[in-house]
Amino acid sequence: MAILTAEDKQLVHRAFMQGPSALLDDGMTLVQAQEFLQRPTVREEIEVLTKEFDHQEVLFALTKFGVKRRLARLAPGAAAILAQALTGPTYVRDKEGAVRRDATGRPMLHTPEVRGTQMQAASEILDRLDIIGGKRMSDRSMGINVDLLLKQVEEVRVTITDDPGLKTEEERALARERVRTAIERLTSKLPLARERAREELGLPTPGSNGKTKRKKARKRGKKTTAKKA
Repeated sequence: MAILTAEDKQLVHRAFMQGPSALLDDGMTLVQAQEFLQRPTVREEIEVLTKEFDHQEVLFALTKFGVKRRLARLAPGAAAILAQALTGPTYVRDKEGAVRRDATGRPMLHTPEVRGTQMQAASEILDRLDIIGGKRMSDRSMGINVDLLLKQVEEVRVTITDDPGLKTEEERALARERVRTAIERLTSKLPLARERAREELGLPTPGSNGKTKRKKARKRGKKTTAKKA
């Protein structure tokens, strides 16, 4: 019995998904298409596809389980990437603790910084395993005082120290300027983060409901006094 080639399987799958007209679009005549579909190997392949279609929910569930099982094996590595990203790069230092530099004057790295693609892959793995995610945290938001948390973030005092590997005052000034720019960017985004957190947690905007209710009450009070007069 002849075995289906890769091209024949592609034709069978196209005919199964799009109908027999897919064979005609491929250049077959009506007689050739009928003979092709009557071949025993083709009919067996169509029967297999039909059974898979009838049990597609089970197949998709098994496929999803298999993929999540493989992703679960990658979870420790993804967590390690996040931990390395939190730690940041480490530099090669001499006995005195100063950062060693190469021939071009650049600091020598002992452990490089995590790349953006690695960070994104690690986050995607944990997200697919329902370990992290954007709006999933809203289900666990009962009893959390967002104002208090954001207030604590705003009141945190940060002490910036110079890297001991920076030798000249120009290098230290440039490093402080970079840190200052980063802090300004974070500070400007803090109010937006507050509003976004309130929206995701389903909390009202401060003073929105209270003000509207007070205005309505005042208007009703004015109407009643005007009627009495």
